[in-house]
Amino acid sequence: VTPYYLDLTRLWKTPELLRAIGELILEDFEERKEVNAVCGAGYTGTPLATIVSQLLKRPLVIASENEIFGSFEPGAKVMIVDDVIATGNKANKIVKRVMLEGGQPYVYAVILDKGIGGSNKLTQMNVKFFSLFSLEELIAKAYELGVIGEEELRALREKQGRLF
Repeated sequence: VTPYYLDLTRLWKTPELLRAIGELILEDFEERKEVNAVCGAGYTGTPLATIVSQLLKRPLVIASENEIFGSFEPGAKVMIVDDVIATGNKANKIVKRVMLEGGQPYVYAVILDKGIGGSNKLTQMNVKFFSLFSLEELIAKAYELGVIGEEELRALREKQGRLF
């Protein structure tokens, strides 16, 4: 779907950075007090969800597309945490799993939104969506900082043309 792979699991190597990201999510998500439980979306969302759970002082549950580990009170407003959202297929399955277990998916929070439909799927399911960054913001910042040049910037935008 995209011409590159962003491995955000590398963040796990720096606990201070992972904690800072969790703090940023909670700082920017103003409705955090409404959350009754935190859910890690598979193995990619669990490390960050653990941090968010600790900072919020809310119970932690881990959900895969097929099962859930832990439990929450019926009707609990659940903040689902993941690293990236793309098409929303995984998010859709996680949201449904939380609902099957009696939770109310309140918000799906990610570090990065690739901007290829995932957030729209969640909105259609009446789940709030929150991301720290969009892919376009990340690409623009990489260019601004000199991490990528003008040719790379142009190539990325051409490959994702209809998205930007």
